[in-house]
Amino acid sequence: MRWLLTPRWIIAHVVVLVLAVVFVNLGFWQLSRLGERRLANTVGEARFESEPTEVSALVQAAGGDLDSLKYRRATATGEFRPEDEVLIRSQVH
Repeated sequence: MRWLLTPRWIIAHVVVLVLAVVFVNLGFWQLSRLGERRLANTVGEARFESEPTEVSALVQAAGGDLDSLKYRRATATGEFRPEDEVLIRSQVH
């Protein structure tokens, strides 16, 4: 029984204990991410299912926070002007 008190065994037990604490905390982190993801999915669905709104009204309502317009349905009206077309090559999406 004396060999259980050797430095090698004590270090091994401390390492296992630290790993257990880290893994439990990572599990709680994953659960909190799940909640965040579910909220983002709910917001995205609600925005996608809403009625389309004019783009200018959406941009004006958003102010400087254009990221809040993500997944919003919008309508736009205008005039097609082929002389003002710009060709952008070699773009990876």
